[in-house]
Amino acid sequence: MNDKCFDNAIKWIHNNTACNNGGIVVTDKQRQLYPEVTGYYIPSLLNYGEKELAISFAKYLCETQKEDGSWYDSLGNNPFIFDTGQILKGLVAIRNILPEVDEHIIKGINWMFSNMNSDGRLVQPNDEMWGKDKSICNELIHIYTLSPILEAAKVFNKPEWEAKVNKILDYYIDNYRDMIVNYSMFSHFYAYVIEGLIDCGRESLAREAMTDFCKYVSGNGAVCAYNDVKWVCSTACFQFAIIWYKLKEKEKADLTYQFACSLQNPSGGWYGSYADSKFKVFTNRIKAKLKLTRGMYLVNEEISWAVKFYLDAKYLKDNYSV
Repeated sequence: MNDKCFDNAIKWIHNNTACNNGGIVVTDKQRQLYPEVTGYYIPSLLNYGEKELAISFAKYLCETQKEDGSWYDSLGNNPFIFDTGQILKGLVAIRNILPEVDEHIIKGINWMFSNMNSDGRLVQPNDEMWGKDKSICNELIHIYTLSPILEAAKVFNKPEWEAKVNKILDYYIDNYRDMIVNYSMFSHFYAYVIEGLIDCGRESLAREAMTDFCKYVSGNGAVCAYNDVKWVCSTACFQFAIIWYKLKEKEKADLTYQFACSLQNPSGGWYGSYADSKFKVFTNRIKAKLKLTRGMYLVNEEISWAVKFYLDAKYLKDNYSV
């Protein structure tokens, strides 16, 4: 199954690039290029020998970086810390092949730090983007922007960057610890937090969070999209497979990976979410009776980030070592 899954996923990527292979689209229906996702696609493409496409993505991102060092959202409306961080992941991954990205990396990191306050908080320029419901998404996901800065700190011999990253991590851990160790966000965004902790060397806290998280996983490997629903986010399933591979919990990782692969559409892509009737967990039964359960996530659109995280999960599975 997985070879066909892989072949179809690669076809989906090539069928869903924009701007003369400058980057990946948002979804199969929203055809504008998505800078954030284009950025974190780059290391995934390099892992599978898609060097020319990765170079094309990186060159386009360098061309579209703003003068202040930031990158904007897919509609070009606002600068985003999170999006800039994901683009930095791609540029750091490709710098040995494309050394001209170095100046763009440095500008991007300096812009990110320009949004850091004295406490270590990264303050999004348009702070209203988080919305009122912090259980969907909140600034905790900034943790997932930090690992490329740590890598760049070593490359460019910038110990002050590493010190700032650790101050940022300490701020979010000290102020959001309860949200970190308790499954309290949409699964896709919660996975960003947990994988970000692992990638930044805070594995013990990630393990603590994942110990409780297991009760939200069905016997077939499906991961509840929230702590009170019976549907799954396709991307999050791959993300949690990645997390378990990184934590050396292969049995859990394999089960969730295989479940997520089974959801693949004939096109090679994945919708944002799918129903799963096998869940035995449903923590908020009062809300269920009142029919106040959360709406599903991009249920009729194939999202580009699902394919990226599939590639990453497959790579870790195929190269797993204890």
